[in-house]
Amino acid sequence: MKTLRNLIYWICLCSIGTLQAQKTAYVCLNNGDLLLMDFEKCSSQKVGTMKLGLTNVVMFDIAISPTGILYGVSAGATPSLYRIEKQAIAGVLAVTLIGTLPVLPSNGAYNSLVCDKNGNLYAASDKTTLLYQIDPQTAKITVLGDMGYKAAGDLTFFEGKLYLAAVGNKLVEVNLANLPASRLIGQMNTSVELYGIITIGSENCDGDRPQMYALGGFEDFFSISTTSAQVTRTCNSLSISSNLYGAASLLESSTLKRFSAGLDSTANFCENTSSVVLNNLLRQSDAGGTWRDLDNSGALNGTTVSLSQLKLNTPYRFRYVVGTGICLDTAFVTVKTQRLQ
Repeated sequence: MKTLRNLIYWICLCSIGTLQAQKTAYVCLNNGDLLLMDFEKCSSQKVGTMKLGLTNVVMFDIAISPTGILYGVSAGATPSLYRIEKQAIAGVLAVTLIGTLPVLPSNGAYNSLVCDKNGNLYAASDKTTLLYQIDPQTAKITVLGDMGYKAAGDLTFFEGKLYLAAVGNKLVEVNLANLPASRLIGQMNTSVELYGIITIGSENCDGDRPQMYALGGFEDFFSISTTSAQVTRTCNSLSISSNLYGAASLLESSTLKRFSAGLDSTANFCENTSSVVLNNLLRQSDAGGTWRDLDNSGALNGTTVSLSQLKLNTPYRFRYVVGTGICLDTAFVTVKTQRLQ
């Protein structure tokens, strides 16, 4: 019988110039600084200050492409898209202007930015409920449609789906195929205003499930449930002197869902039991997989085994497979019928 899988992440996230096997991500502050945050150690270190020439550039949010390019969308009256250099020189991270973005109503901000697995940039605003796509080469904006929610300050991809930290501490699953069908997951249960969300996860499914985190204020970090939007404080002692604005990790654009087929199990039934649904014999399993009759008993029909077709006191094995490619998982169930005494 399989033992319970260890809930441990083996993480490879983007360091400026290197990959690190830690629960780390980059956050930008409202003074132009860029920090490397360690979610496990509840610590941070300054990478550098983002500058255009001699002027600090404050980014509302940042994003990293799958190839490691770091982008930022600026705060201020003239919203712009920048490319941020990966190496700091004398504490300075040089930024290059890619292009200016259209001015939003009421001096609104493009306060949310994320990159998908193909290198496409998505943005959202605190003044509109629209989702935008930004060309990373030219800064040209395309309006994709109306999500129905304004952005509090961040977007992230989690297991292939796009999520928005919306105004009012709401977590929204964005439906890219049909934006008006985007749905509210729930309201995050904290009085702290959360506006940054970030995904920490496994790139190759060798680790465990990815995890989404939220940030806000000066030092508030929470883990988030993507099914209920409930949050759990994971850190409150960062002692940062400026407000956290946005966050980015290399893997939020490419985290893969590691499927769980559940735990192996063995079950014995009395001979008068007519049938059993195999999925009910698995624990901690994902739905959507397929069953195979390993002993060719002929008793399997979809997910149900007709026990009357099995020989008494004979074990029969069935295999459950869920997921695809390198992220699939397998579990086995053994069933046996016994004569009543």
